[in-house]
Amino acid sequence: MDSLFADGDAVERAAVSLILTLFLLTGLAYSLVVPPFETPDELFHYAFARHLAAGNGLPVQAAEKTGPWEQEGSQPPLYYSLVALVTAGIDQTGLADYAVRNPRANMGDPHRPGNKNFMLYSAQSAPLRGVNLALHVGRWISLILGALTVIFTYLLARYAFPHDRWSRLLATSLAATIPQFIFISASLSNDNLITFTSAVALVCLAALRSRARSHHLQRRHWIGLGFILGLAALSKLQGLGLLPLTAAAILLNVRLKTAWRRVLEGAVLAGLSVLIVAGWWYLRNVELYGDPFGTQNLLSVTGVRVDPLTFQGLFGELRGLQMSFFGIFGWFSILLPPWTYTLFELLTVLAAVGALITWWQTLRYPSLISLRQQLGSVTGISALWVLISLALLAYWISVAQGSQGRLLFPAISGLAVIAVAGLRFWAGFLPLVARIALGVAVPLGLWACSLYALAVLLPDSYGLDGMAGVVDELPSDTRPIGKMYGDGVELVAARLPDREAFAGEQVPLTLYFRAHQKQTRDHELFVHLLDAAGEQIGNLTTQPGWGVRPLTLWEPGLLYEDDYLIPLDRASPALARVYVGFTDPSSTALESEGLLPVRGGGPRIESRVIWTYYKRLDPLPVEFDTGISLVGFALGQGDAQLATKEVVEIDGAETIWVALRWEDEAGSDISYAASLRLYAAGEGRWVVQEDADLLRSGGAPAGQSARTQYDKLMQLAVPADIPTGDYELRLTVYNTETLQPAVQVGVWEPEVLLARIRLH
Repeated sequence: MDSLFADGDAVERAAVSLILTLFLLTGLAYSLVVPPFETPDELFHYAFARHLAAGNGLPVQAAEKTGPWEQEGSQPPLYYSLVALVTAGIDQTGLADYAVRNPRANMGDPHRPGNKNFMLYSAQSAPLRGVNLALHVGRWISLILGALTVIFTYLLARYAFPHDRWSRLLATSLAATIPQFIFISASLSNDNLITFTSAVALVCLAALRSRARSHHLQRRHWIGLGFILGLAALSKLQGLGLLPLTAAAILLNVRLKTAWRRVLEGAVLAGLSVLIVAGWWYLRNVELYGDPFGTQNLLSVTGVRVDPLTFQGLFGELRGLQMSFFGIFGWFSILLPPWTYTLFELLTVLAAVGALITWWQTLRYPSLISLRQQLGSVTGISALWVLISLALLAYWISVAQGSQGRLLFPAISGLAVIAVAGLRFWAGFLPLVARIALGVAVPLGLWACSLYALAVLLPDSYGLDGMAGVVDELPSDTRPIGKMYGDGVELVAARLPDREAFAGEQVPLTLYFRAHQKQTRDHELFVHLLDAAGEQIGNLTTQPGWGVRPLTLWEPGLLYEDDYLIPLDRASPALARVYVGFTDPSSTALESEGLLPVRGGGPRIESRVIWTYYKRLDPLPVEFDTGISLVGFALGQGDAQLATKEVVEIDGAETIWVALRWEDEAGSDISYAASLRLYAAGEGRWVVQEDADLLRSGGAPAGQSARTQYDKLMQLAVPADIPTGDYELRLTVYNTETLQPAVQVGVWEPEVLLARIRLH
């Protein structure tokens, strides 16, 4: 492979420069595309730095009370001090305008659709000034730290693969192209400083190994190493894990028999450096909390794991850990295409198995000397750091809820070196061309995932296109609704479910809205599926546009298309109805009369039935002289739909429901109602009657014909004392102002016989 770089270091430097340039450009694009505070805990990291930038002291945590930094107030302060120092001159008032949280955000559950945005107004573009400018300056500081991490990954790879330029470049490009690493590197997060200092520490330990073997270790080397370890310990608690790693590296690489005095002196110097740089922070924690690490207060905010971790739960944690190491964006809410995670798993297994086989093969003879040599190598030190990082993560999982791949980023340099060592084993079975293709395809594939997330996933998830969801006209397969809510919000039309669904399925529903004036309050949208008895069989409450388009961002006059999936609690009955409306989550009083209760939600502004679904519809074409036509109907009791071809057998003292499908001329201003009556057979008297107004469209929507269809559900409460026997169910349509009945065209009779009924 050396022959691929005939120009030597000049070609290698050019390649590293290209990798760094691509990383910085991609990271810069992430920092600009990702809306404010849409990376994990970024709002809390920013609040800590903002607090320091305003000239305040370090935050003090309490179990019962915390500040806007929440759990991050317990973190070591080095990263926040750095950001505060650079942003202190920026006016950062007005944080409340940005920090409006989406109460329906799907945090930590990337498989749930919609509401990927943690902040409510993420779709709204914001100028780079004030809070937003300070946030982005912090992101750019992180991006520089990420680029430095890539550089130190390259330096570590130089120690690990001194005679293999191709492996050095592959390790560098792996660190630079992992989508999640770019995403986190472009966020305001202290993860970036601990990742950088850990990479520097690994390079220092690799250099210490070389100097120890040549007996060139001097006092300044020990002091410098201690300074780096102190910075890591002041960046994040994970930095403390570098202390046992350093001790192990020294014991494995220094001949204590001949140099124990020098090692002891160096260890004291390094330890003093760590104490000078970071010891004050841990002493402060002891004074304030009686805990040098401050983890008790941190866990009081994040939540302690209550139930013990089972094997199944551990498998899920590890699965999520692996996925989020490569790419789960937002607040653990936005996924890459599923097949990419299969490839990531394959890459992980190949690299891990290849590294283990390579390590075993290098143990030419089983002895403590051989084992010591391998563990003391650069690859061995990298592996030890990965194991320590995994142990720290395992402890965290055991006491707290959730794990994320970014918690392994402090070991990303070591992981890149180990991954290349493993891939080199498999590459040995391939011809030269295939090896080159493998070395190029892996980082290019990772970078392509990064670009896909940047160009497609993030804009779609956050509604960053100002015209996202806007359509010019209604599709031909929609049904006009024409219902008004609150202050000028119109449900124009809907694309409705047309099939039976079962428990656990999600029922698709598309709604078309238009605002006739600028909205001033962000009401939540609810969709309920109810059976004939009014019992809920499905429910969804969300922000409009699946979270990315709250009402106050709607532009008057535009037609918005929203696709929803309604989870079904149980199989759809013979009849199901959809209710659509809006709730004011901040209100405690009903804002209009006749409203139905919402399970787990607030009061409704308005509620309307927009759809009735039947397992079957009995056709009954009847045209009235008013222009109204009856298309068909369905009849039943409870969840059961009854056949109407012959005599219908019905139990008395139970409500009968009748679903009617109408066709009407749009644009009529005359109001009509339907009257449903139950007659005793052979007699001219009716025993039960139910009347209901018919929906009449005020005008044909754009793209629709002048005649539209709609459904009407009516119910007859059968009296308990009604005699058993034969009855007839008849329907009449009449003018609500004149009470004049409409007549059937061609028959010239007002009443329509729907069904013959036998009551038991």
